[in-house]
Amino acid sequence: MLREIFFLIDYYPSYCSKYSLVFLNGVLIGLTNDPGRIVRTIRAVRRHGLLNEFVSVSTNAAQRSVFLASDGGRLCRPYIIVSNGVPRVNQEHIEVGIIPTYLFLNSNIIKSKRIYWGIEDEHCSG
Repeated sequence: MLREIFFLIDYYPSYCSKYSLVFLNGVLIGLTNDPGRIVRTIRAVRRHGLLNEFVSVSTNAAQRSVFLASDGGRLCRPYIIVSNGVPRVNQEHIEVGIIPTYLFLNSNIIKSKRIYWGIEDEHCSG
């Protein structure tokens, strides 16, 4: 994945029109020729618990940009991950008490079954 983001020091401004911009907490950090892959990879890494669950990733096709946000103070809401139309959290998880019924918060058992959406994420799904 590291070579999916091309760092700015390696490229001249004339190359920028061919790539999407990558921002981290509002700071331009690089370029990519495959923004969709960046987003899918970041989400997969986050869902496997290798990246903090409050890190958000989104794209803006009109601006040809990828936005990563990890700064504190952002409002995030819990959502349940759905795979092939089926929620990965089911009624049994709730009944057995594996998952707290209040918004499914603070449960390490279900890290890969829930995500947090920030304001930036609301315009793209996945």
